[in-house]
Order: sequence, then C-alpha cells, then structure tokens
Amino acid sequence: MIDAESVLSQLLTHARNGEDVPNRAGRRLGPGAFRLDYGQEEQVFVVKVDAVPVRRLGPTAPVTVGVVAGLSVRLIGVRVDTHVVVGLDVEPSPRRDAVLAEYEQAFAEWAEVGRERGEAAPEQPGTRLFEVVVEVTDDVGTVYSTEGANAGGSGTDWLGQRFFAPLPPVEAKWLRLRLGLAGDSIEVEVPL
Repeated sequence: MIDAESVLSQLLTHARNGEDVPNRAGRRLGPGAFRLDYGQEEQVFVVKVDAVPVRRLGPTAPVTVGVVAGLSVRLIGVRVDTHVVVGLDVEPSPRRDAVLAEYEQAFAEWAEVGRERGEAAPEQPGTRLFEVVVEVTDDVGTVYSTEGANAGGSGTDWLGQRFFAPLPPVEAKWLRLRLGLAGDSIEVEVPL
C-alpha cells in the first residue's frame, strides 16, 4: 500500500511530465507535511497529505432506480471517504450495448473530421445518469449538499458518481438515499 509520505514526495518532486518543478524551495515539516517557497515575498505554501480510510456501506446488491431512455439505472454502492459518494450504473442489456456502439461510432467520426472543424464531441452515454435526482439524509438531520458528479469515460462508460458533503457525523447511524426519475423515486437506507 502506498503511504502518505510516498504520495507527498511524488507530488512535490515531479511535475506531471516527470521533470523537477522550477523555482521552488521546499522543506519537510513533519509526517505528511511540506513547506513550499516559490520566492514570493507575501506567502509560502504548506502542503499536507492525509491517508483517508474508505468505508463501503452498501447496498449488498444493485438496486434498480428506474429507466432512462430505455436503460435500467441502478444504485450500485455508497461509500464514505472525503465525501459521501453515491454510485450509479446502467444494467447490462442489449440496449446498453447498442447505445454504447452508437456513441463509439459517433466519436470515431467526430475524431476523424469533427474535431478539426471545431465541432463538439458527442455526449458520452453515461451522462444519462445525471437525470437521476439523488438526495442524502441521515437519522440526525444533517443537511447534505451536492459537491460534484461524474459519469462516463473510457472503460467506465456506464458508471456515475455523486459527491455529497459534509461527512456523516459520528452519532449518525444510517444514511437514507432518495433516488428519483421522472417523478418516481425510491428510498434506500444504508447503515453507517
């Protein structure tokens, strides 16, 4: 397993292309902390890296949420790390395969001609997962807010995630998810 010190060292000694970051002086401040000085008179930076445990909460099997464009959307998991993360996917089916094949063909055509013309790339099929409304509550009344979302991508074409904050308080015993599509919704409780 990679530890926080290894991550910090890699982040601080190399830029994205593997080259040293120029015009920077640094000094380790202790475990997981580093001081960076870029020669600015008004500030220096302190970078800290923490290892955060991941808690996978469930459900134990996918739960069907509803149907979008003939595709069956499922809740596949909830985890807590730096956020409450709700995972969705599309159940395997011939329709799902056909939609992905249509997208791949459209993308190949766009890559060949459309990109040079300045046309927008075709929308990834996983973006259909954004049609699901997701709300998170708990048994102690915490107000959870959406912090972001992602869906699609090469190799994860049918995976979507929603990120919520804050983290559940220690006294919370469960999370309740309300997932809705076109006016219909389901509720799922997962123990913390």
